[in-house]
Amino acid sequence: MKKLLTLALLAVLSWGAYAQKPDITRMSEIVEVESSEGEVTLSLFSVPVGDKPGYFLYVGTLGIGNAVIQFNVDPVNKLFLPLGGTLSESMETLQRLQEMYKEPGSSCEMEACFAPLVPDDSRETVRITSRKVLLSRQLEFTLDRGDHLRSTSVARSDFNTLMFALKGYQKLHPDE
Repeated sequence: MKKLLTLALLAVLSWGAYAQKPDITRMSEIVEVESSEGEVTLSLFSVPVGDKPGYFLYVGTLGIGNAVIQFNVDPVNKLFLPLGGTLSESMETLQRLQEMYKEPGSSCEMEACFAPLVPDDSRETVRITSRKVLLSRQLEFTLDRGDHLRSTSVARSDFNTLMFALKGYQKLHPDE
């Protein structure tokens, strides 16, 4: 009788654990670009926003410093750009960013999410500036914090690799 009562008590307690709604955000990775060191430099993924998907571009962790020197000391907080609710909207936004590489010195502002590990509902304005550095072109993503800047940059070659992979993904999944 004691064993039966213990078994019933364990069943009731475990039922409560299974009745919980998971609090983990599900991210579906679509395209990822890695550096030669194996570090992810760019990533496009979808995250459910309510009952619809939301597409985000991960552009990396931001350094901290000023306009000249940046120190990468924060590996947890990441910058995510919301691209839209469909893959075609996301592609249009990415093509506008890709066009900026052709015009060094041009800049624009977008809403972005600076959050630990996964995007949330918080939004900040990020300034995106096209720069020509030696023989390469970069997009610089900057958050102005008043007394310091948080920024990262994305090389044109990495962005072109992302766009090429995304076009291939769109051909394989035309319904998204």
